[in-house]
Amino acid sequence: MDEYYSEKNNENADEVREPVAEYVVDKQPQQLSLEFPEEKMGEYWDDAALNKTSSGFEETKLIYNEAEQLLDVLKKELSTCSSFDIVVSFIRTSGLSLLVSTLDQLQQAGIKGRVITTTYLNITEPSAMETLLQYPNIETRIYQPQSSLDSFHAKSYMFYRNNGADSIILGSSNISKAALKNGEEWNLRTYENDSDSVVKTGQSRFEHLWNHDNIAYLDETYVSDYKEYCRIKDGKSTFKTSFTNSQTLDSTELKPNSMQDEALINIQESMRNGHTRALAIAATGTGKTYLAAFAAKDIGASSVLFIAHRIELLESAHRTFRNVFDDNPNSFSYYKSGKKELAKFTFALMQTLAKDLEDIPMDHFDFIIIDEFHRAAAPQYEGLIAHFQPRFLLGLTATPERTDKVNIYEIA
Repeated sequence: MDEYYSEKNNENADEVREPVAEYVVDKQPQQLSLEFPEEKMGEYWDDAALNKTSSGFEETKLIYNEAEQLLDVLKKELSTCSSFDIVVSFIRTSGLSLLVSTLDQLQQAGIKGRVITTTYLNITEPSAMETLLQYPNIETRIYQPQSSLDSFHAKSYMFYRNNGADSIILGSSNISKAALKNGEEWNLRTYENDSDSVVKTGQSRFEHLWNHDNIAYLDETYVSDYKEYCRIKDGKSTFKTSFTNSQTLDSTELKPNSMQDEALINIQESMRNGHTRALAIAATGTGKTYLAAFAAKDIGASSVLFIAHRIELLESAHRTFRNVFDDNPNSFSYYKSGKKELAKFTFALMQTLAKDLEDIPMDHFDFIIIDEFHRAAAPQYEGLIAHFQPRFLLGLTATPERTDKVNIYEIA
C-alpha cells in the first residue's frame, strides 16, 4: 500500500496543517468568580426557600438585562441546582466563556447537565462545541434541521433540585455575550408549583427533542466534520442553512484543499501503477473524510462502500458524501443485515457487515473506504479486506502506530 499522505512525513507539513489553522479559534475562556461556594451547590433550595417571600428565587419575574442580567440569574440557578437541561438555537463562544467558571465548579461538584443546540444557519461555533466536550458531566446533542424550512428557535433553561423546587427560564436568549448581558432580551423565570404546568411541559418537550430522529450526538468526529464544513463554506453566500441538509450545498462549489489535491494526485498515480490500496494518514480535523469523497468522485466510482466501527462516524461520512455528490437521496443508505439491494453509496458498521459477507459479491463495490484503519488488524476487519475485491481500497487513520506493534502498512 502507498503511504501517500502523512502529516508526519510530508515535507510540506505546514501546508497540511493549514486547513486546521483556518478554522480553529484560539481563545482562552474568560474566568469569572462564582457567588456561591461549591459546598452550597444543590443545597440552596431548602424547605424555607419555598416560602414565596424568602429568597426571591421562587418569584416569577421578567429578566431584560437592565436591573438584572440573565447571566447573573443563570449563574445563580446553575449554582443551586442538582441537575439541569438547556435547549438553545445556537451557542457562541462569547457567551459560553462567561459561564466557564460556573461550569468548572459544577463539574467539580458532580452536577450533571444536558444541552441541546443546533447547526441551524451554522451560527453555533465549532469552538463552543469543543468547550462543551471538555465537560464529562455535560452531554450535548445537536438538532439537525433537514431543510431551510425546518427552523429551530427554542430557548429554555431548566434547573432541577432534590426537594422538587424546579425552575425554568423561557424567552429569547441564546448563549452569546449580548444575549446574556446587554441585548434587548425578554426572559421569564418561573418555578414549579401545583397550579402551573410550565416546568413539567418544558421537561416533557425537552425529552421529546432529546430523543428526536433529527438528533445527533456531539463528539470529536462531529466537531471535526462541522469545522471542515464551516471552512469550506466561509465567504460563500450560497451556503445559508445547516450543513446537515444535503440540498443546501452546491456540490460544484466544493473544492479540495491543497492537501487533498496532493493526495488525489497520488491516488491517481498509484492506480496507474497498478496498486489497488492506499492509506491516508493525517491528524483529526484535516479533512480525511472529504478526501475520501473527493477521491470517489475523482476516479468515477460506480459503487462506494464506507466502513466504520461507530454509527457516529457513519453519520459524519454520510453527510460528507451527500455534500460532495449531487445524487438522488435514494443513492445513499445505511447497510442493514440481510438487505438485498445495496445503494450506490453504502455506509456500513463493520460488526454488521462482517456477518453478511457470504451474501455480498466480492466485486460488488468499486471503491471501499475503511475509517480508522489502524483497527484493521482485528480478525473481522481482516475478513472484510480478504473478501472484497474493489477497484480501489482507501484506508483512513490519524494514528497508524498501534500499541501492540502490529504493522498496519503490511495489512494494507
